[in-house]
Amino acid sequence: MDMEAECTALFDTGSWVTVIQRSFFEKNFGSPWYTLERPLRLYWVNGKHVEADKYTQVIIVIDGFNLPETVFILDDFIEEVEGGRVGR
Repeated sequence: MDMEAECTALFDTGSWVTVIQRSFFEKNFGSPWYTLERPLRLYWVNGKHVEADKYTQVIIVIDGFNLPETVFILDDFIEEVEGGRVGR
């Protein structure tokens, strides 16, 4: 599948997972994802957690550099982290 979407993103180079909001993913790519056998509990920097049960394989392109990634697709997404804004 050769689909592309441009966006502004926050990258946490110290994180061991890459996540994307389901509504953004569906709007730009439809719903070609896989379902995990058991949901994965992920914790945000503010201590809150979310359940990830969907994932897909993507290539993230930053300034022409290709980064193959497994991306977890989240139904719930927080808007604020430690006083800063994230998300929409």
